[in-house]
Amino acid sequence: MPKTKTEPPPQTIQLNSWQEEVACFFRAQCSMFVQTAEESRALDSLVAIVQNLGQTGAGKRDFYVWSSCSYRKHELFISDDSDVPVKDLGQTEFFAMLEEFAKPNETVPSTHPGDAPKRRHKATVLVLCDPQDALSRPLNIRKLRETLKAIAGWRKQIVILSRPFALPKDIETDLSIVEMPLPSMSELYAVSVPLIEAYKVHKNYVGVPISNDAIQPFCRAVAGVTEAESRRLVSLALAKFRAFDDRSVELALKEKERIVKRSEVLEAKTCTGSLADVGGLVNVKHYIDEITPILSEPEAALKYGLKLPTGILLTGIPGTGKSYTADKLAAQWKLPLLCFDVGRCMNQWQGQSEHNVREVFAIAKACAPCVLRIDEIEKALGGNSAGQESGTTERVKGTILTWFVEKPDDVFVVATANDLRKLEAMPELVRRFSEVFFVDLPDMRSRIEILSIHMRAAGHNVPADDLVEVAKAAKGFTGDECSRVVQKALASSFKAKLPHPALVHLMAAARDVKPLKDTMKESIARLRQWSKEGRAKPAGATLEDDDDRSDSTAFDTDGLPEFQ
Repeated sequence: MPKTKTEPPPQTIQLNSWQEEVACFFRAQCSMFVQTAEESRALDSLVAIVQNLGQTGAGKRDFYVWSSCSYRKHELFISDDSDVPVKDLGQTEFFAMLEEFAKPNETVPSTHPGDAPKRRHKATVLVLCDPQDALSRPLNIRKLRETLKAIAGWRKQIVILSRPFALPKDIETDLSIVEMPLPSMSELYAVSVPLIEAYKVHKNYVGVPISNDAIQPFCRAVAGVTEAESRRLVSLALAKFRAFDDRSVELALKEKERIVKRSEVLEAKTCTGSLADVGGLVNVKHYIDEITPILSEPEAALKYGLKLPTGILLTGIPGTGKSYTADKLAAQWKLPLLCFDVGRCMNQWQGQSEHNVREVFAIAKACAPCVLRIDEIEKALGGNSAGQESGTTERVKGTILTWFVEKPDDVFVVATANDLRKLEAMPELVRRFSEVFFVDLPDMRSRIEILSIHMRAAGHNVPADDLVEVAKAAKGFTGDECSRVVQKALASSFKAKLPHPALVHLMAAARDVKPLKDTMKESIARLRQWSKEGRAKPAGATLEDDDDRSDSTAFDTDGLPEFQ
C-alpha cells in the first residue's frame, strides 16, 4: 500500500521584541492605538502577530482592515503556499462597519437537541487605518465608544493604526497606546540583502558591480529611517551610480540627514576632524580619553563591573565651543551626530510635545551608536516663572528624565547650557550626566591653540611669536571671539593683497573686537563666580592661570603648543 505524502507542518512565525509586547495585548483582549508612520510595516507586524497566536495555541482570529477608502478581510490561515487572499468588502461607512463588527458573528450548535443554534462573538481583529476624519464626528465617537464596551471580555479587538493624533477624550482610556519603533539595524539588513540580491539578477542590472562589503556599512548609515526609505535609498544608489559600493554609503548618510530634518527639531550631521581641533578644554579631552576604551568594549566593561558613561553636560560662557566640542567628539569616535533643539520643541509643539520628544529619542535609539547633542537645555527645562510653567513643560521634563534612565548604552549625550543655574530646580536631570564641566574663558595657552587652529583651517601659517602677541591682546576673549579676530585679520590682509595676515592686521583685529566679558560684564562675572564655588569641574585652564604667571613666561615650563 503506497504511503500517503504528508505536508510538513508550517514553521512557527518568530516575533521580535516589539511584536511580542503587542501579542500580550492581544492575549489580554485589549484594544489599542498603534502609533507609527510606517503603515505597511505595522500591518505586516500585526499579521505576523495574529498568525503566531494562531500557531501557538492562543486561537485563530479573523483579520479585517478598514480605511475611509476600503474595507478588506485578510485570510491569514490557509493550507497551501499561495499568497494570502484578501477579500474586498467594498467601501464601508464607519458607523455601519462598527455596527456590524459589534454583533455576534459566529453560529455554534446547541448542546441540547431541539434547541436553536447559539450566536457568539468570533475572535476577530479590526484595524482602523487613519480614522481621524471619522472620529471628528460626535456620532462616530459615540459609536466607537459603545463598540469598545460591547466587545470587552470577548476575543475581539480594535486596533487604531495611524500617526500620533489626539484621541477623543471619551475613548482614550479604552485604548492602550503602543508606539512602533523604527527598524533596527538587523531589520534593515534583513530588508536590504534580499533587495540587493534581486538587483543582481535583474535584467537591467546584470554586470553592475554590487559589493557585499558595502551592505553592512549601508545599513548602519541608514539606521534611523523607515523601512520604506531604506528600500528607496538602495534603489536610488543603484540608479545613480550603476553600482553599490562606498558611494552608496555616502549617499545614504546625506539622505538620512535630510530625512531626519523632517522632525524640525532634530538634525543629523556627519562631522569631520577630532578633539585635536578644539583649543584648550584639557580636562574634557582627558575624560574622553578615559571613557573611550569603555565605550569601545561595552560588554567587557560591564562584565568587569563598570557602569557605562551616559554623557557629559558642558555649561559655561557663551561662545566657548561647547557645541563645537560635541561635533568634534562625534567625528573622533566616527559616529553620527544628532542635534536636538529642545527649545524649538517646546515653542512649536503644543499638546503633543512629549510624544515628539519620544520620537526624537526613538530616532536616536535607531541611529545608535551615535552622539546626541542637546543644545541649550536650560532654556526649555530650566525653572520658569509661574506664568510660564505649564503641564506640557512638566510632562516633557518627565519624558526626558525617563529616557535618561532607559537610554541605550550606545547613545552618548552631550548637553550644553549657558547658565546651569536655571537647572538648579532639576538636580535629578543634572545628576544623570556622568560629568558636568564648566567651560570658562580660555587661558593664554588655549587662546594660542584656538588662533592656530583657525589659521590652519584658513590655510595660513603665522609665526608662533606673532600668535603669542595676539593671544596677549585677546586676553578674556572666548573661542568664538578669537575666531572673529582671525576673520577680521584675513579680511584686512586680503584687501591689502598679502599672502598671509601680518601681525599688524591681527593686532588691529584684536583691538576691534569687543569681547563678551566687557559687553556683558556683570552676567559673565556671575557665571564665573558660580563655577568658582566648585559647582562643576573646570573644563580646562582659565584666565586665573594667566594671573599665576606673567604672559612672557607662560610657556617657559611647558613650551609652546605645536603648530603643525
